[in-house]
Amino acid sequence: MTTEQAVVQRLKEFNLTTEPWKVKKVVNHLINGGRLSAMYKVKPSIVSQKTAEKIRDLYENKSLEFMVQELARANEEDNPKAIEEWLTSDAIKGGETILETRDDPLRFARLHMVQVMEDGLTGDDWTIDALESYGIPTDKALELLRTYDITLMDRQNAVINSQRDSKTTAYMANFPTIKDYMLVNLIVKYAKAHNDAPYPYILLGAELTTRGMIEADNSLAQAGNGIIRYSIWRSQEHKDTYLETLNVFRRTESGRKVFYKHMNDMLTKVEQEVSGEVNPYMTGYLTRRTENAVTRRYGRNG
Repeated sequence: MTTEQAVVQRLKEFNLTTEPWKVKKVVNHLINGGRLSAMYKVKPSIVSQKTAEKIRDLYENKSLEFMVQELARANEEDNPKAIEEWLTSDAIKGGETILETRDDPLRFARLHMVQVMEDGLTGDDWTIDALESYGIPTDKALELLRTYDITLMDRQNAVINSQRDSKTTAYMANFPTIKDYMLVNLIVKYAKAHNDAPYPYILLGAELTTRGMIEADNSLAQAGNGIIRYSIWRSQEHKDTYLETLNVFRRTESGRKVFYKHMNDMLTKVEQEVSGEVNPYMTGYLTRRTENAVTRRYGRNG
């Protein structure tokens, strides 16, 4: 019996026939403090609502501890690649004992993820003049700058330096505005490198990439990044070539069709906004995120 078969058999003991990689994705999402509804309300969904609730219940009563331990072990090695492999492989080892931690098995990966978003940006990039020079409209630049200032303190306070055997190790605790902080950094990175891009494309690409990283959904992260890499706003040929690549992000034909349609629908709405048609899809998006960041940072009364 292979390791994957062993995991499948173990899940069947809980009357759970869901593919192991989907169970891992839900478990990882719960560890990272995500909302359960994100696993079944998004299109395409990861699992059904009933399955998501069952996985949550198993996770909360420690029945899926063997999955949590695998992720914790990868973090103990301070190895983001090992964490990525754990999230994307279909085989999980179970039953081995590890040191007790591990209340927050993503603490090293979280710091690495945030640093990747920050890489290449300096304080000079966070001025109105700089943001406008990257092609960001003034009202959007003001939103970006405000969100950045609101979330930066959370990011700084989340870093913890742990000393053990004369060695200092840094890691990052979870914080409520992490997605907002990552998103604004990536928006600025994308705009700085592609100042010919209409802003709604930058925003959509950054949002999908950030969400994919937060939710450990590689296909979503790569699809978002691909919007920018292929410069799909330049011509129909650029867009069509990009859309062809989406076929590699789902394992089944039905999954590929759903994912393709979902992405194409989003891009169509962005195109309508860029062309001046009345469409609220991305309009006000960052404003809503900024207000959400204010709420999470300071409470509903500001």
